[in-house]
Amino acid sequence: MTVKTLVILLLTFLLSTATLLVSQDAVVKKSTSTDHLFSSHSLLRAPAHSGYRAPVANSAIYQFATVDYPGASGTYVFAENAGGTFVGTFGYDFEKADGFTYRNGVYATLDYTEALATALTGINTAGQIVGYYQDSLFLVHGLLYDGGTFTSFDAPGASATFAYDINDSGEIVGMYLDSSQHEHGFIDDGGSFTTLDYPGGSDTVLTGINLAGTIVGYWNSDNQGINYFHGFSYSGGVFTPVDFPRSNGTAVMGINDAGMITGYCNDRNDVTHGFLYSNGIYNSLDVPGANATELMRSKKGNLIDGVYFDALNEAHGISVRHQQGSQITPNPNTIF
Repeated sequence: MTVKTLVILLLTFLLSTATLLVSQDAVVKKSTSTDHLFSSHSLLRAPAHSGYRAPVANSAIYQFATVDYPGASGTYVFAENAGGTFVGTFGYDFEKADGFTYRNGVYATLDYTEALATALTGINTAGQIVGYYQDSLFLVHGLLYDGGTFTSFDAPGASATFAYDINDSGEIVGMYLDSSQHEHGFIDDGGSFTTLDYPGGSDTVLTGINLAGTIVGYWNSDNQGINYFHGFSYSGGVFTPVDFPRSNGTAVMGINDAGMITGYCNDRNDVTHGFLYSNGIYNSLDVPGANATELMRSKKGNLIDGVYFDALNEAHGISVRHQQGSQITPNPNTIF
């Protein structure tokens, strides 16, 4: 399977099972800024009829809770902060996708004013929220929600800007598209933008940043032929590869203040699995019975947020709790 471009969230993928799947023979061409919002974001997703199910060998005990916006056709959860506020996006139909927050059992829609579509993708301890939206001219801009006020921003020279995460220092990371529709990572520190691209990569997306300033993301190269994506972390001027062993593509989505990395990857049967990476050890983590599991971030202690796709390929937000005291047993070799 080949994929040309991957963006973390493409809003209407939540609303159509047809757009959730990428066939094994398909080639996804470089998208326009509008395509990034309105087509499938899938990382080398397996066809729905795949009968393969990966065994879970972890000895750790996990509890799974669904976080679905009431009545929505699909829900995607990106993060939960230390105060227990979730952020994500949902949709009812094919016309619009909305951002939302969830706290203490209460769901609330949160959209950029007069936006055609909104995605909320990151939140820090102070409750500052980042994401992106599409305006009436179908242009995509980054957004910051702070103290009840939205602020729109764009990376310099960008044709589209996508903000994905914010740390407790207020540093924002994400991706922008240039005039050739190539993806570049950016860091926004108080309005001062820095481009950060993986060496030799034609496309780079920054997806997470912790308080120490360690950044994670994924990259791809036009020269690879098969165009699988590769994860990485970046700290102190050094890029470090983060690829789940023997996988057919790895997307790193987040890093917490303890240094634990979360993301998802595809096995040799093109089935998508969530994974954790900490202290040099990779572990797979799947929602039982799911067609696919994608882990996003783990900002609140032992809680991990993400999405799974059920037997009908409908998207459901999840919160995964790692029971304190249970041990995680290394198992990078059991499913690939």
